[in-house]
Amino acid sequence: MGFWSPMHLHGFQCPTPDSRVDPGIFFHEALTTLSAIDWVARHHAFPDARIAVMCDNQNTVDMFNSLHARSPVLNPILLTAVDLMVEFNFKLRVFWIKGEHNRVADALSHFDNDVALDLEPSLIISTFAPPRLTLGPQRK
Repeated sequence: MGFWSPMHLHGFQCPTPDSRVDPGIFFHEALTTLSAIDWVARHHAFPDARIAVMCDNQNTVDMFNSLHARSPVLNPILLTAVDLMVEFNFKLRVFWIKGEHNRVADALSHFDNDVALDLEPSLIISTFAPPRLTLGPQRK
């Protein structure tokens, strides 16, 4: 998983979390998008900020912009995003971009740091851990 901030020339990468059940690429795309949102919110957001995230996965874009997940397994990701929007008082919009315009993030997600640095020589590369997910109300 990988994302980067062109404004800050900072890239982040994280191995796909181990799981007994493979939640699929869509889950990991959404979790990476949430991680980018979490990073911006905690380090660069200010009250009433507008945060824009670019993503090359249309399903992820649709999910964050509609706040509607196609699968219940994705609901904790959305709940966590909404919790961040409330806590840090920002507006969010996720935009779709062509994969060919997302090459730095793609290189970071594959831990191909040489390619990422060829594309953006001033890039600082760090690791990240996805945020803990909001699980919603407990069932009785």
